[in-house]
Amino acid sequence: GQGTWDPATQRLNVDAKVNRDNADVLTLRGTYDPQRPEQSLDLKAQFTNTDLRVLQPLAKELISDISGSASGTVAIKGSPASPLLNGALDVRRGRVTFDYLK
Repeated sequence: GQGTWDPATQRLNVDAKVNRDNADVLTLRGTYDPQRPEQSLDLKAQFTNTDLRVLQPLAKELISDISGSASGTVAIKGSPASPLLNGALDVRRGRVTFDYLK
């Protein structure tokens, strides 16, 4: 994937993909605007039969033992410290442990 800084808008344009077996299983597109600290994220994640283990490093303080696959779209707004997720995923054979419930 890549991020391209746009000096005119002072934003980072994001276009990243995870490819497995010649298919894009996760696509992340949108912008990061550091000028708006509370609303700096405006991203869309598209999951296509994505192995959910790709999420484990992003949520290692919250969840563990994640497995299954997902398809769907999630909008990511807010800030990196407090992201707001909105969307729907169809999860197949999903499993996760919420570490705070241990």
